[in-house]
This record gives sequence, C-alpha cells and structure tokens, in this order.
Amino acid sequence: MKSSRAALVLCISVLFFSLTSFTMGNNNRMDFKTFWTLAFNNSADMKMATLSYEIAKMQYEESKVVAETQKEKLQAEKQFLQAQSAYNTSIKNFFSQMLNLYGSLVTAQKQRKVKEIAVRIKELDLDANKKALSIGNATQDDVKQAEVGLSNAELNLSSFENDISKWWKEYSFYTTQTSTPATFVPISFKEIKLPTYSSTLLSLYTSNDLQLKLKQIDAQISRIDADLAHSTSSPQDVDIAEKNAEIAKLTLKKTEFNEEQSFVSTYNSLKNAIVSLQNAEKSLSTTRANFKDTQTKYAKGLISESSYLTQLSAFYTQELNMETERINTYISYVNFKLSIGETLEDILNEILK
Repeated sequence: MKSSRAALVLCISVLFFSLTSFTMGNNNRMDFKTFWTLAFNNSADMKMATLSYEIAKMQYEESKVVAETQKEKLQAEKQFLQAQSAYNTSIKNFFSQMLNLYGSLVTAQKQRKVKEIAVRIKELDLDANKKALSIGNATQDDVKQAEVGLSNAELNLSSFENDISKWWKEYSFYTTQTSTPATFVPISFKEIKLPTYSSTLLSLYTSNDLQLKLKQIDAQISRIDADLAHSTSSPQDVDIAEKNAEIAKLTLKKTEFNEEQSFVSTYNSLKNAIVSLQNAEKSLSTTRANFKDTQTKYAKGLISESSYLTQLSAFYTQELNMETERINTYISYVNFKLSIGETLEDILNEILK
C-alpha cells in the first residue's frame, strides 16, 4: 500500500523546527515555534504515539512480505491504518492543546488585569454604598450585598492566580524548562485564505480519509469471508457471512454518500469562522477607536472611575475573546488542511509569520 498523504509527517527525528533555529535568547523571550518544538520533543505522550506508529509501520512492512492470502494482507493494512489514524488524532489533539496553552500564557497578564479591575469596581461600589448609608440613601442590606460582590471578585482573582500557576506548571512539564520566560511573544498569524471549493479539493479530502479506507477494507474482508463460506461452511453460516458482507457493503455505501456532505459541512463551517473572525477584528478596531474617547473623558473628569474601569474591562474582555476566536479559527484551519493531506510543517509555515 502506498503511504497515505493523510499521515502527519511529524516523527520526532524529522521535526521541522530545530531547537538551534529558535531560542529564547538573552532577552528571555519565548515564541510559539520554540515552545511547540520543546513541547513536542519532550512530551511523553507524543513520544509514545510516535513510537507506536513507527512499530505499526514496521510490522506492516513485515506483514506485506509474510502474508499469504489477500485477507491477511487486508487485515495487516487495516491494523496499520488504525495505528495511523490514532497517531494523526494524537498529533491534532496535542497541537490544539499546546496552542491553547500558549495562548493562555500570552494573555495571562491581561486576564489578571480584568480580574483586578473587577475587584476595584466592587471596592468603589462598596465605598459608594457605605457613603450612601451614612446619609440615609442606602440600607445595610445594600452594603452587605456590595461586600458579597467584592468578596466574589476577590475570590475570582484568587482562583485565576491558581489557573496561572497551573499554566506555568504545564509549561515547565511540557518544555522541561526550569525557569519561565519573562515574556511570551504573541503568536503572529498570517491572514488565512480558504482554498476555492472544487472537485479536486473534495477528491483530496476523500482520498485522505482513513475512516473511509477502513470501511472499504471491511467490505473487502467481509466479501472474502462470504466467498470462502460457500466452500467451507454450513448453509446457515453461509447465510450469516453473506448478510455480514451486505452490511459491510451498505455501511461503505452510506459512508461514501455522507463523505461529500461531511466535506461541505466542514468547508462551510471553516468559511463562516474565517468571516466571523474578520468581522470580529473590524468590530474590535471600532471599539479600540471609541475607547480612546472614553480615556479622554476620564482624563478630563467627565466620567467616574467606576464607569471608566467598566468600559476598560469590557474592552480588554473583547480583546481576549477575539484572541480565543482567532486561535480556534486557526486550529480549525490546520485540521482542515490536514484532512486534505497537507503536512503540519507546511501548514505552520503557511500561517505563522
């Protein structure tokens, strides 16, 4: 069997980013390419996944030599495709996990700032309620409610500090770095462009679908079993074998029918995500411009500190949501490109500046 392009060419021995190419340097800055290389090379899960895949590949090569029947050859191919599928899934899941972890580390300070602003707003609210109580414009219940609000905000901040600690530990675990960098460089993505929909694109998607190939093999094996049953089994066993072959055939037919719909759905979802990301970027640009007016008003004493901080928090939150949406869109783009047979190396070279 020819090697499927769906296999992710990411064995540790040929990892595309060498540690000598990207280093933190004297300024103690970490970029995503370096982080990904360190994490991939040092992850026990990735090492085990790679080793398991390499073992499966060696076993398959051996079985192609020793297999005596067509069924044995198909069974060996099936086992290899299953191992290949598991390896591909491990890579995609690990990449998504590491991209999200790095994104959290990049935005940690801004996330903390949002929590700190929330505490300050609740402090101002409590002070305002205490002053109002002193002149009879608020009740003791209003003050207690404000105290609860402040306590919850402080609890959220404390809980978030635990999240940061967890992210640092994960960073150290995956990269084996004993010290943490002073700065995590924000990921600089290039603008992505979705390939034009075409029959060629659909063909690439179909030809790289390992699950479809497995269904094809199942149908072939079931047909072989049914044919053999006619000369070696009882009438009842022949009937069972024929029914199993028919089930496998119908399953394959259903899978083939759903293949195009699956591709169209995946393609349109990514297309909509890209458009949504572009619209969100435009919206954030408008919000950023409008916030400058808020800063001017606050500097001139035209709005309260609480009002200013509320708008600042909303602005920061929109930026954070924007970054989350950006990462999710790029993960979807990477997975789509992998599904049509491109390697992760080529995809990352395409999307990272």
